[in-house]
Amino acid sequence: MTRLDLGIGARLALGFGVVLAIVVVTLGSTFAWYHQLERLQRHQAEGMELSRGAAALEVAVLDRAVATRRFAITRSVEHFDAAVAAAQEARRALSELERRGAVPGRGAEDAAVLLESFLVSGDRFLERVKDGADATALLQPEAEMTTRRDRLAAAVKRLEGTIEAELGRASASASAAREALVLRTILAAVLALLAAASVATLTTRAVRTPATELVSAARALADGDHGPALALAPPAPAAPGPRPPVRDELRELARTFAAAAAALKERERRLSSNARLSRALAATIEPESIARDALSEVVGYAGAELGAVYLADEGALRPIATFALPAEAAGRGEGLPA
Repeated sequence: MTRLDLGIGARLALGFGVVLAIVVVTLGSTFAWYHQLERLQRHQAEGMELSRGAAALEVAVLDRAVATRRFAITRSVEHFDAAVAAAQEARRALSELERRGAVPGRGAEDAAVLLESFLVSGDRFLERVKDGADATALLQPEAEMTTRRDRLAAAVKRLEGTIEAELGRASASASAAREALVLRTILAAVLALLAAASVATLTTRAVRTPATELVSAARALADGDHGPALALAPPAPAAPGPRPPVRDELRELARTFAAAAAALKERERRLSSNARLSRALAATIEPESIARDALSEVVGYAGAELGAVYLADEGALRPIATFALPAEAAGRGEGLPA
């Protein structure tokens, strides 16, 4: 798996950016759900206002009928004024229903026609009472007014039933949206926390893992073990050329640390070979022994496959030590052997 070439700051910025994006998405989703709930609650409130308006209309119609009959019995100006005020309240209540959208489909149109019919018949009844008509003369207008009131009451009941049904649906939708908002918010918060924890863990691991490797390699190197430090070296490039720049500080530090470990190992190997060569030279004064021991160390240090040491003898080169090569194959001759 290819590691991202990112510095510590870039890794932390990327991690915090992802966490911030998760938080923003969570808050945005919660706001959208809350806005939906708020819209449903407004619809529910409008339904409640319509329900109260329909009830107010029903009460005003009843007050109009009661005040009209009282005026017929008492011939009192107070009851006449009450009947007029009840008519005005009924018209106002119906007008408010129409303004709020109680239009055809809820029965408001029928209610408006029936209300005017009822009020007109009531006005005619009041005028006859004011003109002094007797009870017999009032029977037919009163019956007509009662019939129209009953039809109006039935229309208002239908209107109330329709409004109540819509209010019930709005209430159920608002309740379901409220429960969904709570569940979605909890779920979104849990998912956001899990995602944030995962991002934080990955970001921390991206910094901590290479740092731990460096610490382990440093401790092993202090104990004389070059392996962990050398393992930090990056793979050799496929094609020769300048090394690409590295933005990852930890990777660059690991590469530098591996190069330093390789140089240290090479230095220790050279010093060890020099020491063995010095001991070999001090152990004897025989040219053949010195040449054999020196050749063994030089070949081992250089990693050569073959080796030979020649001694200048009366103008000729004579092989006195060989490595992986018979003395006869080394040959004799002037200058460097072929």
